[in-house]
Amino acid sequence: MKLVLAALLVIPLFTPATATAEPVLRQRTSWLGETLTPEDAAYTDGSTWPGKRRWVQTRVKSVFVDPQSAEGRVYTNSVYDESGREAGVYQQDGALLRPVTRLYRQGDGGTVVSGDDKYFYADFTQHKDGIDTQVLVRFQRGDGPHPNPYTDGTIPMSDFPGGDPVASGWTAGRKLSGKPGGLATGLGFVFVTRPEENAIYVYERERMTLVTKYSTVNPTAVAFRHSTSTLFVLQNKVVQEYQVQYTGAMTKGAAITDTGTDPVAIAVNDTKLYIADNGPQQVRIYANRVLVDKLGQAGGLVGANGFYGDDRFDNLTGVGVDAQGNVFVAANGRGTYGWTDIRLFSPQKTLRAKVVNYIFMDTVVPDPRNPGDVYSAFHHYKLDYNTTTPGAEWAPERTRLTVNRATCPQDPRTPMPGSGKTFQTQSVALRYLKGADGVERKYLFARPLGNTFYNLGIYRFDGDNVRPSVLFSEGVNPWPDGTPSTPGVRQKWVDTNANCKVDAGEITEMEGNVQYISYAQSIDDHGDIWGGGLNPKYVHHFPLVGFDAANNPKYGNGQLTELTDAPVDRILQVQYDRATDTLYLYGALGPQASPTASPKYILARYDSFSTPQRKLTWSVDMGYTRCWADNYKQDFCIPYGLAIAGNRVYVADQATPAGVPQGRVRTYNTTNGVYRGSLYAGPEVSKAAGFVDIAVTGITATRLPSGEHVVFREEDALGRVLMYRYTPET
Repeated sequence: MKLVLAALLVIPLFTPATATAEPVLRQRTSWLGETLTPEDAAYTDGSTWPGKRRWVQTRVKSVFVDPQSAEGRVYTNSVYDESGREAGVYQQDGALLRPVTRLYRQGDGGTVVSGDDKYFYADFTQHKDGIDTQVLVRFQRGDGPHPNPYTDGTIPMSDFPGGDPVASGWTAGRKLSGKPGGLATGLGFVFVTRPEENAIYVYERERMTLVTKYSTVNPTAVAFRHSTSTLFVLQNKVVQEYQVQYTGAMTKGAAITDTGTDPVAIAVNDTKLYIADNGPQQVRIYANRVLVDKLGQAGGLVGANGFYGDDRFDNLTGVGVDAQGNVFVAANGRGTYGWTDIRLFSPQKTLRAKVVNYIFMDTVVPDPRNPGDVYSAFHHYKLDYNTTTPGAEWAPERTRLTVNRATCPQDPRTPMPGSGKTFQTQSVALRYLKGADGVERKYLFARPLGNTFYNLGIYRFDGDNVRPSVLFSEGVNPWPDGTPSTPGVRQKWVDTNANCKVDAGEITEMEGNVQYISYAQSIDDHGDIWGGGLNPKYVHHFPLVGFDAANNPKYGNGQLTELTDAPVDRILQVQYDRATDTLYLYGALGPQASPTASPKYILARYDSFSTPQRKLTWSVDMGYTRCWADNYKQDFCIPYGLAIAGNRVYVADQATPAGVPQGRVRTYNTTNGVYRGSLYAGPEVSKAAGFVDIAVTGITATRLPSGEHVVFREEDALGRVLMYRYTPET
């Protein structure tokens, strides 16, 4: 559906913003965060979402190297991928492992994957009638009796008599009690370790019937050596060998006790055993049960202060080896909610290829002085804007992780103990602030996902290090480990001695009118915090009043400004420009969204905002078309992101109605509010874009010295941040 510009009406008495036709913007679309060839990013067969598209999954948990592939093919499993590539398949092509297909999705993902000469196997989480069940699913090699319901080349399941029903009429599953610890195949059997039951289950592969259940303590990762019919099982930091008979019976054999600090995954070929050791972030290599070599720099990525390198690993999750002795190493960085990094090494330990995705439900904010430097809550990306090849602006080699779990384990961006979650996931702004000593330092502001308030974090740069400075909490529990067991309603942690630890007395109750500070939407050049969206027609402002001895910023009481002349009933988001004393906002006018009604969404500008001469300069009805979703009780076609760059105001759609190109970002002239056209996900990314899930910085924007604008848009559906590049004509 073409955008109806007649709906873009100006509130009376202000500058009109109408047009007779949709302005066409000459733009290029690119991306950062995942390694994709331009061919793969642009590919689609034209089918409906998800269609036949290629992308790199997130949160890799395990890998399996296909024994029937000459070299360079690896299968994966992940706990979750937004668009269903939990079980991905990647094939070496030059320096990249390219996504080529995936196993047919069944519920959400799992933790293990394996295969043999006839089938593939992976576990999935099945959701049915409000109950989650872990299911081991068998998949076909080649064509099978069921047509593939997807058009994007997924590998179909493989029925077997008496199998548990899974999806689309298949009976290809075996229900499991709890998550499996490991999966391997050999001698016509499928071996599944179940650490919660202290058992190894042995299934006959054709009917997936249980042959035997071997009791043993805490079995997890597992691998099978075909030449000797030996099953290797990781058990409490010991690799135990079992001799497997053709009947499926197992006999306990020798063991390897020198397995490193934190072994998490194993693989074998005819001559060697490989153990992924998550302590030093290395792969230990054994021959005849003797340690003969190691792969990876000791300390990994964290030991190198976050600077990525060919053999610097970060949170190992899997290891595999092919018939030629090439080694695949998988890691996911942040743990359960992490990323994907799979690397292929030659037998001589030379990096041959990799596939990387460092983005999920994330965005970036540009450095206001160096637009080629952009920051997520976790990474620093150095971009090359001189390239015209889609996706080439960024590279893993020009990326740095800014979270150091080794030297700063209580950084709020580090996953919480137990759950693995982190509540500091979205960057809000990067600012240069001058401390009491007169020295200018960089600070990164971050907050949680979503259009609500939880907590606001401020992080101080110390050379290459980015460390927590202040963390505000308002009625939730996002604290690092070691904090009070019962958080107060409004508390703050100030790292007063700059040691990256929560020490006694560092968590205190907030003083004065400080509510809503965590609902930060705009950080001005002075470091003041601005926001809206809680009191219907108020803008809240928290001034930066100084710094303590450790250069932690200190904020004064919140100040509420009521905009009685605001052309909205509810202010939803603001952006304040201190240099010009200009405030931009958008909000809702009219009833709350419902199955039968929808508000109007208004964009407005105020000049001289901090003075008694404050003036509503212009406002415009943005003409949103509703798309109410009954199952979610929500209208997703709403504005969900505001950014300013040069002479343009940008407003993102959370989703677009049917017939409108995906990934829409509307553009307006800052001077008069005139609509100048919209940016969309272009053919460079197969015109595909999911929802904007990040309310505050779902989009950000910067102006390059050349006059070109770059708009960054969150895109977790396909695991990337989109980059819209264009030069405004007027």
